[in-house]
Amino acid sequence: MTTLENKHNNLSKIIRSNLIQIRSKLSKDEMQIGSKKIESLLLKWISSITNNIHLKTHTDKINLAGFWPLKYEPCLIDFLHICSSNQKLNICLPTIEKIDHPLSFKLWKTETIMKTGKFNILEPLSTKYLIPNIILIPTLGFTKNGDRIGYGKGYYDRTLSNLMENGQKFISIGISWECGLITDIAYKAAPHDIPLDAILTTKGWEKELQLT
Repeated sequence: MTTLENKHNNLSKIIRSNLIQIRSKLSKDEMQIGSKKIESLLLKWISSITNNIHLKTHTDKINLAGFWPLKYEPCLIDFLHICSSNQKLNICLPTIEKIDHPLSFKLWKTETIMKTGKFNILEPLSTKYLIPNIILIPTLGFTKNGDRIGYGKGYYDRTLSNLMENGQKFISIGISWECGLITDIAYKAAPHDIPLDAILTTKGWEKELQLT
């Protein structure tokens, strides 16, 4: 590892630690209200953008990957339930099948049984795998350029890279609290980091999606 990579990793660890501490001070009411705001914005976006997404992904039905929240993450479960009844959408959730490998995504419906997976994250007990066209990504920290800081395990980084290497078309949207904005001007994304297409917080779209 080069000196530059060491400096980047050390700064990322410091920022990550600070963001976790800041986020932990959010009250239950703040998180509930904030989650509802994000869900409302997502529902509005999904309903308005569906046709454009079809054009970008060339699919008849959109595979939307959500996530089951960890403590202090925005909770989008109500949003997922609503979307599961949309005939234009398939909902899927990430699963960790191998440590330090890309995530897999399994079909989720309201009646799907959930099981506890790696890192105590609930995963769908489903046998149907999907390749997502839209990926909602829990995001601890972000920049307005779409750079993301997660928990340092690298699962989403590997997943996005793997999808791109396999020629898959997808849209990545970071979901974060407003307090996740990285203000440290010294922070720069690593060369191998893949910026997210959009960032959505309780404040609104910090980085808006540009469909071409």
